Amino acid sequence: MAKANKQILLRNVTLAGNSLLKKSAFDDSKEPDYNGRVLIPKGSDAAKLLEATIKEVYQGEFGANAGKPAKYPMHCGSELVEKAGFDDTVWYVNFKSDERPKLIYGRNKESVFDLPDDEQTNYTYPGAVGNLLLRVYAWGPGKYGKGVGMGLRGWQFVKDGERIGGSAPASEDDFPDLDDEAEAGDDWM
Repeated sequence: MAKANKQILLRNVTLAGNSLLKKSAFDDSKEPDYNGRVLIPKGSDAAKLLEATIKEVYQGEFGANAGKPAKYPMHCGSELVEKAGFDDTVWYVNFKSDERPKLIYGRNKESVFDLPDDEQTNYTYPGAVGNLLLRVYAWGPGKYGKGVGMGLRGWQFVKDGERIGGSAPASEDDFPDLDDEAEAGDDWM
């Protein structure tokens, strides 16, 4: 019997770390996959939709009296307060896929993968705001109990947001001007 699942679109969420352009493994014990994390403002339409869908999928698989999943996929941002952008005003959700996701931008839904490699990250950086297409699915019972997972289907870039985590690359203005002797190759270090 197929597990309960449902596709949903979370609008105006913020990427908070990802490997959308190429597969990566969280650690050596896992197979590489496309994966990421988004921030969802608490009380937003996206948060309400996700909460309702988790409940619908979980109860659809395990019954109306199944209680709460052992592994609940929505986490309070304050759990990762050491990371930029995470606090108690947001939920964060992890997602993954073995298959390359659809990544689009612009009104004509152009593919990010059609861009030169150096331009692709302009639409998939931590802090980018967009629409996330997920497959919410039930899993278990098993070694880890019963739960609900998030399968990545696609990302639609909507607008630039404030970059979170890490920092922007240096600019030329961040470096001092070199004097004539240093430019001539003298040992100035």
